[in-house]
Amino acid sequence: MEVTHNWSDEQWVKLLKNCYDAIPANGKVILVELVLPEGPDYAGVATQNALSKDLMMMCFTQGGKERTETEFEKLAMDAGFNDFKKAACAYNYWIMELRK
Repeated sequence: MEVTHNWSDEQWVKLLKNCYDAIPANGKVILVELVLPEGPDYAGVATQNALSKDLMMMCFTQGGKERTETEFEKLAMDAGFNDFKKAACAYNYWIMELRK
């Protein structure tokens, strides 16, 4: 849970490609991650928490950041996955499925 924000986009695609290569033909990878809203939505506590974590990642990691749904989907496709689906969401934490 919440490991993708530690890595740059390039590092994350490399990690996802390794996962892709390791799973069977119809396999999937399940992520549980904090997801930033696509547009400005500063009123909610969950969004403020996500934005604070994004700022922390910028300060404490080299290239790490919180990501939007669009960014997660792009990284999954760049790694070779054919399907991206959000299975559930609560307080900006999403369960996402990446399918081969």
